[in-house]
Amino acid sequence: MTAAHCIVCERKARWASALRRPLQRWGVRVYETRSLEDCWREVAEHSASVVGIEVTRGNLESAVRWLARLGQAFPRARLVACADRGLEPAQWLLREAGAAHVAFSPRDVMPLVRLIRRHLDAAPAEQDTVRHRIWQRLPWPDRELSDRTVQQP
Repeated sequence: MTAAHCIVCERKARWASALRRPLQRWGVRVYETRSLEDCWREVAEHSASVVGIEVTRGNLESAVRWLARLGQAFPRARLVACADRGLEPAQWLLREAGAAHVAFSPRDVMPLVRLIRRHLDAAPAEQDTVRHRIWQRLPWPDRELSDRTVQQP
């Protein structure tokens, strides 16, 4: 199991629905959130996720600020903007804020699917933390000690 998810934050399930079928072929689940706060909590739990956020004329300014904040807080996350068709001129603003890809139509999701698959394939396993890797290299046989036995400085 990876520490990364495919998370889509949108009011309606347009983008999540468009992504669900092609991603199911590879066993990738689409996690949906309806608010930026819920999305932030999900990313905090899975910090190497691909995060798609719905961008409309009404939320463009706040979406740009949120993308920039999320990218700074979770540098291993891959950010994607799922924008309305009329927002093509804002593409470079969204990329400047941290979007690795900007999509304008749920019917044209294959470039987005390829990005998601590449990122999730490269994402670390859930237990692939520095602490876990150190425990795996220790010379004694009982490597399965829990984190509770490790004294925090």
